[in-house]
Amino acid sequence: MEIIFKEVDGITYEAEYTVDGNMLTVYGVNTSKSSQLNGIREESLAKILLGHLIREGKAEEQNS
Repeated sequence: MEIIFKEVDGITYEAEYTVDGNMLTVYGVNTSKSSQLNGIREESLAKILLGHLIREGKAEEQNS
């Protein structure tokens, strides 16, 4: 697993993600989001999916 960070409105969020073949999955609070890479850089796609989790209120704030 890798860890990704994204800052929104001064708050930094973090999530773990995995890649299995062409499928990337980001893990949030009691949920996950997956998408095919299709040539997109892993980190870029992971940040996009983490953004979706943040908007849904299902992402963890970074530990201080």
